Amino acid sequence: MARPAAPAPRNPPVVVAPAVAPATPALPAPATPALPAPAPPAAPAPAPDPLVAPLPPAAPPRSFENSTLSATIGPTG
Repeated sequence: MARPAAPAPRNPPVVVAPAVAPATPALPAPATPALPAPAPPAAPAPAPDPLVAPLPPAAPPRSFENSTLSATIGPTG
């Protein structure tokens, strides 16, 4: 009488591919544009004219909500 065939292994062997990085061509170094020549130093600011009065400081911006609210309510008192 013939022997029964050996049972198949439960987990077949796993075939692992070799870890080889694909060959990629080396990228050329990016061309660096030539830097422009430095600008000449700026001329100094002219001295203020003593006959011209300086501008007054700017007033703070008015609040839109306040003007709308007072126009809606009307004068009080």
